[in-house]
Amino acid sequence: MILSVDLNPVLNKWMEINSNSKDIEDFYAESEAMIPGDGGAYLTLILSLMNENSTITGFLGGPTGSFIRRYLRDAGVVDSFVEIGDKSPERLILGFNDRQIEVNQNGPEISREEITLFHREFKEGLNNCELVCMCGQYPMNMPEEMPSDILHLSSEWGRKMLISPRRDALLEVVEAAPFLIVLDVESMENLTNLKLEYEGELIRASQYLFQNDISYVIIDRGNDGLLVMNSETGVSMSLYDKSPYSGGLMHGGLLAGFATGMKRKYDFETTSRLSFACGLLDFRSLDGRPDMTDIKALMNKIDIRKFHNQ
Repeated sequence: MILSVDLNPVLNKWMEINSNSKDIEDFYAESEAMIPGDGGAYLTLILSLMNENSTITGFLGGPTGSFIRRYLRDAGVVDSFVEIGDKSPERLILGFNDRQIEVNQNGPEISREEITLFHREFKEGLNNCELVCMCGQYPMNMPEEMPSDILHLSSEWGRKMLISPRRDALLEVVEAAPFLIVLDVESMENLTNLKLEYEGELIRASQYLFQNDISYVIIDRGNDGLLVMNSETGVSMSLYDKSPYSGGLMHGGLLAGFATGMKRKYDFETTSRLSFACGLLDFRSLDGRPDMTDIKALMNKIDIRKFHNQ
């Protein structure tokens, strides 16, 4: 089983408006959708879609938290979220013809008692899960050491941690040496204090992470595709048809795909291709009802090139 950790699940609420943002003052949405955002909650939806057993823990509260819990349970996801006194946040995404506007709410505050309950649920999850995936936002007053504490605890229990960290926790997470880390180019630049414009520069810069006992590195290059590497080899992937998938990669999806490939003992290339496809998958554009045929269709649109990483 796979354990997902989402310390601050966010509910994404999209509203599509058929006009330019400056044309009128009163807007009327043509359509709307509500789906858990790109964190551990979204990750578990992808796992459920692939019939992979998983459970999720973290913090949820208020009406938004209740909606997220129901949404996940309706998808067959088992959860052990800690119910908190504060409320989980929403992200309102207004899609105009000329641009997109995001309105974000602050994350919740958590108490010491709620943190203690989380650690109890997390340890219970470690009893039953060999892989741990962690991504998403953080509560406002979360202790700075909490992400690295979760990593160290996973390591002590002999579990493999796959993580997409927030930029303000990068150094601590790298020092804790997760099994796999997902980074974007800006995060790599922050870690190395270098400007990294080309694929070869990113590949060479990743050696620093392998020297720190990280087994796999995934680099999100935006429109330029994805790099997946270990200390010996790697693959560079891109879509030969980018037009339907311009919304960016979901890091929760990347982790879900890679974890599934590991569980099923797929080879490195197939696991990487599955990870990329799951990162591209957009529940909203598929009316919230994607299936495995959508993932397979994406896998078939991927151009892949192998290279030696030595």
